[in-house]
Amino acid sequence: MSSDKRKNKWVVIILIVCTVLLAIYVMMELDHEQVVTAFASMKPEWLLALIGCMLLYYVLDALKYMLVTQSFGCPQPFRDSLTTTMLGFFYSAVTPLASGGQPFQIYHMHKRGISAGTSTSVICMVYMYWKIALVSLGILGFAIYRRVLLDSGAAWVPFLMLGLFLQILALGAVALSALKPKWISGIGTTVLKGIFGVELFTSKGLKPTHAIEKLNQFVDEYHTAYVEGSKNKKLIAYTLGCAFLECIAYMSVAYCSYRGFGMSGQPYYRVMFLQVLLYIGASLVPTPGAAGASEGGYMMVYRGLFGRHITMSMLVWRLATYYLTLLVGYLFVVADRVDPRRKAGETSRRQEAEEISSDSIAEQ
Repeated sequence: MSSDKRKNKWVVIILIVCTVLLAIYVMMELDHEQVVTAFASMKPEWLLALIGCMLLYYVLDALKYMLVTQSFGCPQPFRDSLTTTMLGFFYSAVTPLASGGQPFQIYHMHKRGISAGTSTSVICMVYMYWKIALVSLGILGFAIYRRVLLDSGAAWVPFLMLGLFLQILALGAVALSALKPKWISGIGTTVLKGIFGVELFTSKGLKPTHAIEKLNQFVDEYHTAYVEGSKNKKLIAYTLGCAFLECIAYMSVAYCSYRGFGMSGQPYYRVMFLQVLLYIGASLVPTPGAAGASEGGYMMVYRGLFGRHITMSMLVWRLATYYLTLLVGYLFVVADRVDPRRKAGETSRRQEAEEISSDSIAEQ
């Protein structure tokens, strides 16, 4: 118990430090007066619509997790699914190339009692649905508005094309990992043998056999979960529909900003598709939240549409799509840490591990 108390004490300290650092970061990045001026300049109904789009984005992503876990035979209620979503969004926002979200989501689901292989399969499936929606809208948007992009700045187009290619590549890699488990096992086995062949490991007498066995077990479980989850076509259709609606809700924020500053004349779908292309192009930049590329890309792509409101609209858009997610996600991180259900689950699993250990010792 004393060990648990010390652990919880350090967790509280770390959370407090992170809160202070997050507040300092936001204050350094944002100009308070500009933020107040920007929101005061917007029409209230469109400001509410903008916030509504982001909330819908969060809810629809959580519904994807709820539907996928249901189809995989490990149903997760909406509350836990929303926590999974917001933890993923937060850790993606603070890590380069949004690489931290999925590992923390897998860890969270594992803590809720879903095995690592199954939770990885769930995360990959949800990720794949998002990529399908994003790539589909991206290809359609580029086909319709490539001339607009060329007019706004030819330098942006190569980034967009490379970003679209990498998005398609990521989608294919995830699909391949689920459909071809033997390939993944083979690649993983080769990598592990190479790692354990290093002198540092061989000098300690470590062998790759156990690690390879664990890898193959994990891949088999991951593939089995994917196969089982793919059988329910109705749930797949619902989840894919949620993915498209989620993507459209997120990509509608720029249009809400456009109308919020009293502008009209541009059709909704044009502003929305341009935000899709902006998102894809900026995703290449390896900074948290694609900082720098997102703002610069927005100024380049939308300058002709927003005119003198371009700076204020960019600030509102960035606050909604990045900083709001950062704030709400962090609140979920803190809430998850103090959730009594989490502590009860950890205590239960620790007791089970101790019982298994005691039984194995008695058998010996």
